[in-house]
Amino acid sequence: RRVRAIAATHKRQKKTPTAQATPPAAEPAMDAIAHDCLGILDDAGVPMKDRKNLTSLISRPKPRRRGGPPLNPTIAAAGGDSVSKRSFSTLNEGLWLDDEVLNYAARKVLQPTCVDCHYYNSFFFALLLQNGYSYNEVRTWSNRIQGGIYGLHDLYVTINKDANHWLFLKVNIPQRKIQLWDSLGVRRSNQIYLTSMLRYLFDDATRTGAGDSPLFEDWTRGWSTTDESNDSPRQTNGYDCGIFTLLTMYLLMQGVTITSSTYTQNTVYHKDVRRRLAYRIWLSSSVPSPPTGLTDWLQDPHGTQLGPDWQAKQAGRPTAKAKAAAKHALQTTPKKR
Repeated sequence: RRVRAIAATHKRQKKTPTAQATPPAAEPAMDAIAHDCLGILDDAGVPMKDRKNLTSLISRPKPRRRGGPPLNPTIAAAGGDSVSKRSFSTLNEGLWLDDEVLNYAARKVLQPTCVDCHYYNSFFFALLLQNGYSYNEVRTWSNRIQGGIYGLHDLYVTINKDANHWLFLKVNIPQRKIQLWDSLGVRRSNQIYLTSMLRYLFDDATRTGAGDSPLFEDWTRGWSTTDESNDSPRQTNGYDCGIFTLLTMYLLMQGVTITSSTYTQNTVYHKDVRRRLAYRIWLSSSVPSPPTGLTDWLQDPHGTQLGPDWQAKQAGRPTAKAKAAAKHALQTTPKKR
């Protein structure tokens, strides 16, 4: 009886092994790797010589003095667009990308990699959907495009939904297709972006004379609007929507056919996509690289306002700190009688 009791006890205590879910592959699809002209998905990563500087640049701003405002210099700037240190630091893991860094990356890093495409930043829909629908708020946006919208192949538009989620539209002008991509999947509330974009294209065609019919119903018959979010790679956290928006948009610009397995959340982690995007933003900038003293450069990259010591060092003059030390030494040195 004792043997049977011990055997029964062991049987009850024996745990049945549970099947471990295999995480999605970290390696992106071969098509994505083959068309990755920026090296965002390759294995090389950030060059060793630049890693230390990039780590300092991407760190969160620190207070300049106790109780004072944090230093917030410009980290990247090109063609009228810029990224401050505070915005640049949102590329750290676990943070939601703000509009400044996302719009800069899309316009200055991604758009130059494609031919005959244009990017509307996240303020486009914020203005278009003001008071329901307001074409007049964005009527001049297409004037910035050489040849107009209908001279493009693709138009990309990022959307800041409810100020807490990123998604985007792709408009294929020759094929008359409007596609929506959301890394959280299909949402009924996203339909307003598809219909509003179609209305905007009609209004702009009418204004510029590119439309062949004054009736909206007739004009839109050749157009299709689809939510492609079921085929979008899915984020599994609550903060990487901006990264998924930029990465999916980038691959579409390279002609990659996007499926839900083109890349995964593990790809974003394993390839350190955030750090690689930060590096590409830094490389695209006209702001000079850090001089000898990185701390001085972070205080004032242009040597204008916050960094007088940096200017003094460059000119070979004594810094304010050195002058103060010399003055203090002079005052405390006893006079000879």
